[in-house]
Amino acid sequence: LGTGPSLDKVSQKEWEGLAGEVTFGVNTLLAKPNLPFTPTLYCVSESTWLEGVSIPKVIEPFQKLPKYRFYSHHWPLEGLEEQSWRFVQLASGKEVSSGDFQGLGDTLPYVAVGGSVVVFALQLACWFGFRDVCLMGCDASTAGHARGLSISENDDRRADQERFIRSVTVAEEAVARAGRRLVN
Repeated sequence: LGTGPSLDKVSQKEWEGLAGEVTFGVNTLLAKPNLPFTPTLYCVSESTWLEGVSIPKVIEPFQKLPKYRFYSHHWPLEGLEEQSWRFVQLASGKEVSSGDFQGLGDTLPYVAVGGSVVVFALQLACWFGFRDVCLMGCDASTAGHARGLSISENDDRRADQERFIRSVTVAEEAVARAGRRLVN
């Protein structure tokens, strides 16, 4: 479960239907008003976002976090392990958009960069062995938010959005070759 604008189209009944499913929430999902369940797993990533926004503005204010929470970063961050966070190495220079999708083998030595924390959660879900993974609120299509409809051509964030779209495309292909399914 991402945090994209398509989540605004999800009905309360549809949200409640997810309560019995294994869900991965990312970044600011926990701040969504009226979320009728706590995601099973929670993932945060991206070094400057994690340290500057996620921890002080999103994670710390919540009294209840999912039991299973993961963060990817270039190195372990002090204090998170004591708070039951599990560290996963984020490998600089390893790009999902260039074909380096992790999570389909027996080990997960690192996760590759993908332009969004969703790509980290996707690699983790595959490594956990899920056969079908559905992206919701990720808007990873050329018609979705990730395409940068509100971001000018000169904005630095455009490169991350393009990397994200390409990463999801590469992930779909890798997952299919492994006999699994990614529904975007």
